[in-house]
Amino acid sequence: MKDTQLAIFRAAEGIPLDEYKSMEGVYSPEVLAGLNKLYEAGVSDGYSSRVLFESADTNGFSLIYAWFKGNFPLTAHLHNADCLYFVIGGELTLGKGVGSEIVRVGDGFFVPAGHMYGYTAGPEGVEILEFRSVSKFNIEYKSQPPSAWAALAAIIAANRCRWKTEAPPERRAPRQSTPTLLAGRQKPKDC
Repeated sequence: MKDTQLAIFRAAEGIPLDEYKSMEGVYSPEVLAGLNKLYEAGVSDGYSSRVLFESADTNGFSLIYAWFKGNFPLTAHLHNADCLYFVIGGELTLGKGVGSEIVRVGDGFFVPAGHMYGYTAGPEGVEILEFRSVSKFNIEYKSQPPSAWAALAAIIAANRCRWKTEAPPERRAPRQSTPTLLAGRQKPKDC
């Protein structure tokens, strides 16, 4: 039995993801060269992410807040841990082309360990919470031809100036797409 205790975490005390020692990058030389192109184009201006919670046990949980600014292209990658994502502001497009899905406020998606995925933030950006089934995990980017990295760098460069002054998307209540829990119930007579 684990010795688990109640834990309170505060957003203001979150660790910037870039400083987080529990996420290990797995990069081939080709991927590293492509990522360097993205950093040269200004990718760091397009997102902000913080580790809000990390359990002391490696088999515990982690929670990350991420804000990807308008039209930010999160290139295809995978993790060695199950990940559950919940949109708290804005929207994103998961996947590309036929079969892509728009994920909005109140929606989410599950990505099993080892599954390659990527998404693009909507025009107003997206804020998400990332729940992982472990506190230590990796990130591995998909190998792509140099032309694909150059296309991503061009998108980043085109948005960089706007990103520097962009505010997070407005948080709206989720749209009701299914009947409420009270549907079909009768109102009390005194209401």
